[in-house]
Amino acid sequence: MHKVAESESQDDDALECGTVFSVRDGQPLPGYLPPEDPDNLAPGVFYARAGHPAVWALESRLAALEGAEAAVCAASGMSIISQAMFSLLSAGDTLLYSRCTYPNTIDFFEQHLARLGICVVATDSSDIERLAADIERCRPKVFFFEPLGNPSLAFTHPVAVARLCKAHCVISIADNSLLSPAFLRPLDAGIDIVLHSLTKIIGGFGNAMGGVAAGRAELINPIARVRWSMGGVLAPQVALKVLEGVKTLPLRAVRSSDSALRVAQALSADGRVARVVYPFLPDYPWHEPFRVASEGGGSIVTFLHARGTAGVRDMALRADAIRFGPSFGKSVTTCSGGAAMERYYGQPPGFVRLSVGLEDADEILAQLGRMLE
Repeated sequence: MHKVAESESQDDDALECGTVFSVRDGQPLPGYLPPEDPDNLAPGVFYARAGHPAVWALESRLAALEGAEAAVCAASGMSIISQAMFSLLSAGDTLLYSRCTYPNTIDFFEQHLARLGICVVATDSSDIERLAADIERCRPKVFFFEPLGNPSLAFTHPVAVARLCKAHCVISIADNSLLSPAFLRPLDAGIDIVLHSLTKIIGGFGNAMGGVAAGRAELINPIARVRWSMGGVLAPQVALKVLEGVKTLPLRAVRSSDSALRVAQALSADGRVARVVYPFLPDYPWHEPFRVASEGGGSIVTFLHARGTAGVRDMALRADAIRFGPSFGKSVTTCSGGAAMERYYGQPPGFVRLSVGLEDADEILAQLGRMLE
């Protein structure tokens, strides 16, 4: 037994890579960790549920991208949303949220937060006057919205939201997964917390799942403490993959956005398509305010197939290089649509969400042309 213990104590490399690791002198630690004991001269030893040097490096990088004091990562986008809500809300509090929000997020609010005694109220945040009236009426503690809604692409102006929320002492939270900090930084507009699904545009390659919240340390550190209790941590191996994606984020975001605009323009002129929605198209309902707020239109284009649900089904049968499936923000172009997705997203028959990747725009259009035949 003594020899086994001696062998383990000398295996520093295994300790660094395992679920328990040591921190060397001088290594910066995030603010959400307990303060160090000045009388203890031994190296700090941590359990990976508190974080990991690879995760801390990613959090530091993402905080810098957002211009935030602090950031905390979790195992998925929904994980960071749930942990943020549990850190901010208690029974008797009111959560106001935008209807133009990802359906699974709405399901979490209405099916889980509501049964814990939190009052959950929906609003149309793309109508600022309506939002102001709802804030005045229900006096929420937190308002949650997506600047660019998934999948409706409805725009909620973060500057107007921040002004309203500050005037009524409401904590504002923006899920900016559709645009990323490459194009829009809600914290710069005065929003309190920004969230992302790292699985999408920031990770960029569909090989890593994660989520992040960034903002002032006084709001972010409590989320990390909830993460410690709930256990929805980001694995260090996944953090390293996301860090690789972050390195190419500006290049990927610009290329996919430029291609998405070309695709949207071409689809708008295609008789097989009934309607196209893309923020940089002139008929987009919030065209001017969006162009002022965001440096790019993003990689998501939505449209309605002129033949409805049956037309989308035929598209899926002809799909080759452009695959049908969930998620978005990958380096390759993908589609979501069909009867099940229409019900899930509450969209009309023939709805398609197209996530434009890094392929040549002409090749993307050629593939879409074959799928629409």
